[in-house]
Amino acid sequence: RSQEALDLLHEAIPVLHRAAVNESQGHHFRTMYANALRATGNAYNNRGRFDLGAPYHRTALNVLVDTLGWNHNFTADMAQGLADSWYYQGRNAEAERLYRKVVAVYEATVGRQNPDCAIVLNNLARLLAYNGRYEEGVAMGREALEIKRRFFDADSPEVAISMLSLGNIYTIEDDFEKALPLVESALDVF
Repeated sequence: RSQEALDLLHEAIPVLHRAAVNESQGHHFRTMYANALRATGNAYNNRGRFDLGAPYHRTALNVLVDTLGWNHNFTADMAQGLADSWYYQGRNAEAERLYRKVVAVYEATVGRQNPDCAIVLNNLARLLAYNGRYEEGVAMGREALEIKRRFFDADSPEVAISMLSLGNIYTIEDDFEKALPLVESALDVF
């Protein structure tokens, strides 16, 4: 069924593009077009084809920057998809720069203490830790977890994902004493 969905997205993209370039349609169709591009990029990413997903995320981001500007939550959401694609392709410097830009947009629009910002902080923490910047990654992972705990119940999947991520970061430096309780608590939720 995922191939069916991907095929439908490939059919919808040119139709939405034609509507998006028609100025009389307003920015509504441009955001729909960007959403279709993002969904296609996500579909490829979910298949492990980040090389195919990244161009869709890049185009979606460009459409939204042109439509809404950089300082918009929706643009930040779109940029995160591209940063994720780059991270999984090993393009870590580019991914880090974009993750940091997304955090800055969230700080300016909804504040750093927002669950959406916490997701990006979590991803950035993982990138930093896996690239030898362990202490910075741990600090950012803790911050992301604390933000999630303020917004969600302790047994929510959102909190569990952040606990699991921070636990994984601790395992990088073989700090199993800190990792194990987080991972066990996360697994209890799932």
